[in-house]
Amino acid sequence: SDVGAARAMVIRTKYKAEKVWARLFRTSPEKTVDARKAWADEHDEYDAAMEAYAQAEGRWEELKDQKNKAELVMEAWRTMSSNERSVMRATR
Repeated sequence: SDVGAARAMVIRTKYKAEKVWARLFRTSPEKTVDARKAWADEHDEYDAAMEAYAQAEGRWEELKDQKNKAELVMEAWRTMSSNERSVMRATR
């Protein structure tokens, strides 16, 4: 459930950052398209939204790594258990 919540946060923060950028681009005081893009990219509000997105992405990756480690431990345990059963059968 933590992984799912973290993924949802990634989606929400990315969506919010895109909305912030679009609003900044639309309301930019600059005249040319390139200048408006640059103004929106460099705005503090967009920077804060992207920082929140980066933190959410980092948390999601952290939880995915923990999940993958747990799966590897379980797979190693299954392999060891299988090997032990094989040895027990062979010694009978």
